[in-house]
Amino acid sequence: MPNITNYDNDTKANQTFTSYFLPDGRVNLDIFKFIYNYRHEHEDLISNKKDKIITVLRDLLNKTDPKTFKVNFTDKSNKSSSYTITVMAHYYGDLLRVAKLYIPDEISNYIQNIINFIPYAYSDDQQAILDLVKTITDEELAWVNSVFLDKQNNARYLITSGYLYLVSEFKSINKDLMSPVPVLKDLTLDDDISVYDRRTALENLQSFHLKTDNDYYTYLKKIFEEKVSISEQRQLIEEVNSQLISIYMDKDAINWTFNELTSRAFTSQRNKEGMSSSWVTDEMEELTSLRFARSLTTVKDTSFQQNFLKLLIFSFELLQQDYDGYYQYANYLQRIVITYAKNNGLETLDEIISWTKEKKDFKGANWLLKELQLNKLSLISENNKKEVASGINELIEDIL
Repeated sequence: MPNITNYDNDTKANQTFTSYFLPDGRVNLDIFKFIYNYRHEHEDLISNKKDKIITVLRDLLNKTDPKTFKVNFTDKSNKSSSYTITVMAHYYGDLLRVAKLYIPDEISNYIQNIINFIPYAYSDDQQAILDLVKTITDEELAWVNSVFLDKQNNARYLITSGYLYLVSEFKSINKDLMSPVPVLKDLTLDDDISVYDRRTALENLQSFHLKTDNDYYTYLKKIFEEKVSISEQRQLIEEVNSQLISIYMDKDAINWTFNELTSRAFTSQRNKEGMSSSWVTDEMEELTSLRFARSLTTVKDTSFQQNFLKLLIFSFELLQQDYDGYYQYANYLQRIVITYAKNNGLETLDEIISWTKEKKDFKGANWLLKELQLNKLSLISENNKKEVASGINELIEDIL
């Protein structure tokens, strides 16, 4: 069979397409990728065999059960090693994409199989699943959940990120979907899964609204206590800590974050505009995103206001010690406090503005004061818009 990937003329395309039809009446499964990728450029060529293609397509969809797919890792102790997989798993996504084109009215016959394909679906296949599965129930997801709960099943470790992504999308489709919760909790605790995926699993749990679940609070606290001292688990611990604050306003988590912010101070090569000639590290990315610190800005407990003011004092001390080197980190700390103040309203902003005016001789205080005042103006403007909108609505109601 010709190994052609760029079909720059009809002859090459025809040779390749024809070669997919085998003498014994079967077809080479690569035909489905060809059909989908070149359905526009070689429409006439493909349409001549449309009836045959549909017959084969139906036959394959009817006899293929993703539950029978198997994965075996070369190194059984290393879940990221090379692996072998049932051949049909490589082609099933191509079948689904072509099925949507040729037999869209028959897709409903295969919905459960399409859902059961999730453990083996890479990114393009994941999108195909989302295109075809318009709604989903806990019952329909049951077998897939059982795969990802089984540590003896290699499919659990094949494309864990795919399950996490699709579950997140499915939750947005069906707000009542709850069956992934024990799966996400279990994946978060599995050291054989990448820290990034475990953090994602924990992030996904937030969409299941577990605020009133005391077991979830205990679950988070236990992870924190067991993993906090392990540097390789830092991403996971930060997410745990974030949820302890954003969901439960846990005071221990809040205090730990304050301590981390002061202990993590570092000099950077960034200029005042944030540009750097060096590679962007996780620490430098945090200076822009505030991902680690964001939950702290939602704190409403006024007893912690002194902690925020101490952060400002610490930022001034850093600037006094090495203005250029610590500029970005000091600015980061100040933006945390500014966001906290705005989130807590005009009274808090006014209190911190007054406090900052008393510190005007410190390096960095002028920028801080200006930003606090600008945020105050912004908040006043937002409040006025709400008041105006509310007044208009009341007026309309009176008129009607």
